[in-house]
Amino acid sequence: MQTVGVHDVSGLRGLIGEYGRLRRLEGHTPQSRGMRFNDLLAQMLRCYGHPAQSSLRAAGEIDVAFTVGGVRYVLEAKWEQQKADTGHIAKLQKRVRQRLAGTFGVFVSMSGYSSEALADLAHGERLELLLLDSQHVEAMLAGLVVPQELMGLVHDQAAFRGEAYTPLTALLTTGGTPPGQFHSPATPLIPGTAQPVLTVPCGAQPGVAAVGGDRVLVTASTGIIDADIARQAISWAAPVPGCHGNPLPENGESLLFTRGHGAARYGGGQITVLGGGFATPAALIPGPGGTTWVLSGGTPGTDAPSITRLGDRLGTQASHPLHCVSPRSAAWAGPQTLVIAASPGAIVQDFQTGPARQIAIAGVPITGLIPAGSGAVLTTSGDGTLGFLDLVAGTCTPVMNAASGPGDTQISGTGTTIFTARSTAAEGTGQACEVIRAHLPAPGTTPAVPEPAHPRTQPAPLPAAPPSRPPATPPPAPQGQPQPPTPAGATPVTPPPDPRIPWDVRRPDRGNPEGQYAVLDAHRAYYKVIVALLTLLVALLIAMVFAPEFSTLERAGAGCLAAFFTLMIIGFAGMARSPVRVEVGTEGIQVYSRTETAWIPWTEITRIDVIRVRGHLHIVAWTPQAALFPEYDNFGGGPQYVPSLGAVTLGAVNVLKAKRHEILRVLRHYGGGKAHQGAI
Repeated sequence: MQTVGVHDVSGLRGLIGEYGRLRRLEGHTPQSRGMRFNDLLAQMLRCYGHPAQSSLRAAGEIDVAFTVGGVRYVLEAKWEQQKADTGHIAKLQKRVRQRLAGTFGVFVSMSGYSSEALADLAHGERLELLLLDSQHVEAMLAGLVVPQELMGLVHDQAAFRGEAYTPLTALLTTGGTPPGQFHSPATPLIPGTAQPVLTVPCGAQPGVAAVGGDRVLVTASTGIIDADIARQAISWAAPVPGCHGNPLPENGESLLFTRGHGAARYGGGQITVLGGGFATPAALIPGPGGTTWVLSGGTPGTDAPSITRLGDRLGTQASHPLHCVSPRSAAWAGPQTLVIAASPGAIVQDFQTGPARQIAIAGVPITGLIPAGSGAVLTTSGDGTLGFLDLVAGTCTPVMNAASGPGDTQISGTGTTIFTARSTAAEGTGQACEVIRAHLPAPGTTPAVPEPAHPRTQPAPLPAAPPSRPPATPPPAPQGQPQPPTPAGATPVTPPPDPRIPWDVRRPDRGNPEGQYAVLDAHRAYYKVIVALLTLLVALLIAMVFAPEFSTLERAGAGCLAAFFTLMIIGFAGMARSPVRVEVGTEGIQVYSRTETAWIPWTEITRIDVIRVRGHLHIVAWTPQAALFPEYDNFGGGPQYVPSLGAVTLGAVNVLKAKRHEILRVLRHYGGGKAHQGAI
């Protein structure tokens, strides 16, 4: 199907970040979220070049009116906890029948639909509505499926099968036998040789992922296949047509893939959208500590190349700009070192020590990279040549040739067994992907590619990328933190943290130098009032215990409550004597509570803001090590881990003497670009 691509990739990426904040109710109530959601849907459609307007008031208010492929739609959206029922859908049916014939209704329910609502549509009269849920919305928002393609698929299901609602996975997945033709039975390879093992129909870009010496995942035009070379057997790993680039297996139960402008997980027969807004073709990259990254090549003149760390769902990705042109592939050669394949050679970006440096490599441009131990990567070129790139010496040594003839070649593997996937023009069949298994030369010629230290795990939730523009008044530079020089006109890149080296969370000494921090103290009177009220309540309960007019059961209950509230008095009395104290300084943030001291350096904070959590405003810091903090405070008022945010609350605003805007100014002064820039 001919589809319209994304006209505004950076705009779509901004909407993805806003969607994550809407989902977490950051700065919104459920009511205000619903109103903003209508505008977000209209903006998303306009990013694809489709005319759309929200809150159209005519013959009954319409949430969104839009046109895709010459077909006109009126859309009703509901973002509530309950599933949409028959009454909600009947309202939209009336709106559609008030319009010109040929106008279709689209109902979006972020919580799905009741069985009664689906049954009523299935057994009703002429079908005039199409039903979408959060998965459909996220797929379009990410660019995994463009609106024209999605609406075409939904229309086909409704027209040919009479189904108003079809889940995203059922729309995108295919059936039948996986395509592919094995070559002659694979034989044991001697070092330094290569052997073609499989050919499959190829789509936009070849892709390969080694699962072992005898198993490989290959991106074909009709999906991602799992090929067992020893048994010469093929099965579906992810029957999703239109994927491109290397897939990324996870724990043997699921895999990640890129399609269109988005990235998603396929596991348990379900598709979960993880990120999007990437310029095509995007490439998945395994990162340090089991993290997952996406390389986006950018759009010349409008959108810069970037490296993006994926979270556990859409709206939690964090992007960082790259200063290079048309990157083809990338690989992490260390916790802070990213190697990027970009003509005429490779770019090495060490986020800890300084700016990027270029390594010129003569010959055919590099098309694929994989780590090959500390300070080195294994490369493949368009002619199939494997090379060993020494980042310290700045040299690339040819190792062997694993293909014949030119083509777009990708690479994957561990140990001495390497797989390459090369796109070729197969006569009579169009584009094809040839999979070649290579055995690296004997030890001493080139190092073997190391096995992964850990099985891949799901990355922790991340906030949206912090704002890249500096504050109006630059804050003092944190002492002791390396400050890489930044080229003129370039945007500083936040280095990815190394999750294997946690800091001292319960640091007993003061983390900020004397005189280089601001103090946010709590109201002692706040706790004293609570203690007084609880004391009065306990006195009343004790009076009930000794009052003869109450039954034995009632007096026993009063005694239990008195004991419980007495414990609360003890806790709040301790907080009144030693209230929470937050110190924000040049080195980080230190929280003193009744029970302990907590410390977070700025180097470990990706974003900090003042938002509403559990009904109250809190200072909230996002850090990859958020799970190190407890999920309760034991009457201490200290930091708490909030799993739903993947962040840490550092103190409630209502117990601090400083006002919200004063707290934000302090955070901006010492935190710079990591503090929220638009809330003051």
